[in-house]
Amino acid sequence: MAITTFADIYSGVAQQFNFSKVATTGSSAADPVFTFAWSGFPGAGSSGSGLSGSLRDNTSSGALPFKDPASGQNTYLSSLDYSGTGLTSGRSVLVVDLLWITSALSQVTTTQTINSITLPSRDMDGSTNGRGVYIAMWHTAAYSTSNAYTATITYTNSANAGSRTGSVSRTGGNSFRFVPFSLAEGDEGVKSVQNFTFSAVPGAGGTTLLIAYRPIAVVSSGFSNSSAPLSERAFTLGLPRIYDGSCVSFVNLAGENATTSGHCLFSQG
Repeated sequence: MAITTFADIYSGVAQQFNFSKVATTGSSAADPVFTFAWSGFPGAGSSGSGLSGSLRDNTSSGALPFKDPASGQNTYLSSLDYSGTGLTSGRSVLVVDLLWITSALSQVTTTQTINSITLPSRDMDGSTNGRGVYIAMWHTAAYSTSNAYTATITYTNSANAGSRTGSVSRTGGNSFRFVPFSLAEGDEGVKSVQNFTFSAVPGAGGTTLLIAYRPIAVVSSGFSNSSAPLSERAFTLGLPRIYDGSCVSFVNLAGENATTSGHCLFSQG
């Protein structure tokens, strides 16, 4: 049965998950953090293999272990409840599909060749073109000192135009800090990454990876220091599509360093 009405959304609920990810020491309360490698449920996810990276899916450690639907059916996020410690800036969580992840980048200022492997067919159109796919740095270990730097990627966009440039400027990096790259004007996403460069070494120690992700939904509240749960349903979420094999993960945009927990429902039809 195809989902065409709100009644179908609720009658089509096929799977539900409680999630609870426990913050790791060194996580920041001031920056967006990616919870993929935190322990809890789902368990801790791992880094990729080499700079060309590895793909992630719903069978990967760190992903919500939802099951793909029967042939001819689709999966949608029909509700999301989220709770965590409130901050002065309010709270928000971004639900993402993690497509690709590298091993640790070298702490050098010379250009590093990435030449990422082909992404899975999970962009916003269900293709490998990368429309709606973005790249971020992910600091999996904190830098013990903080140097200012600009990080730059060269990439091929979702229209298959190469030699595009994205960049971001930061200082140092707390562990699990999530730092998305800006894209060149007019670009709608990233198909592949060719190169990466640090303008300066971010600091002593520390570990930085690259990830490719597709945003699925965001739930937010502007209420300061509130620990009340955030809750959204299909009619406000917009019934976002969860493609077969998606590695569903969470980014705390408000930079919470406490346990992230919640409940989500998936409808299929």
